Amino acid sequence: MKLYCLAFVLFLACTKTEPDRLPAKADSFKQVYEEYLLLSAGHNVANVRTREPLDSLLQAFQLSRGEFDSIRTWYQNHPAAFESFTAAVTKGLQARTQKKQVQE
Repeated sequence: MKLYCLAFVLFLACTKTEPDRLPAKADSFKQVYEEYLLLSAGHNVANVRTREPLDSLLQAFQLSRGEFDSIRTWYQNHPAAFESFTAAVTKGLQARTQKKQVQE
């Protein structure tokens, strides 16, 4: 019995746990998210529910559907980080809106 306990403790000590980090390409995810929000604001609800606009954006920013889903899931599991993310997106969208208003 002691041998099993010792083997179990050694197994746990030797297993590596990966740090819980934001997946790569988070910057591309932010750009896709901003663009998608802008697209969805300009279309009716029926068109936004199609995958076409999102798939086009993913392709343009060289982000696969799997990478997109991985980052989205990470943010779902980290609400504080998602709050910071949405604040950054809001700030970016406001800056773009102000820039567009100045140009007009």
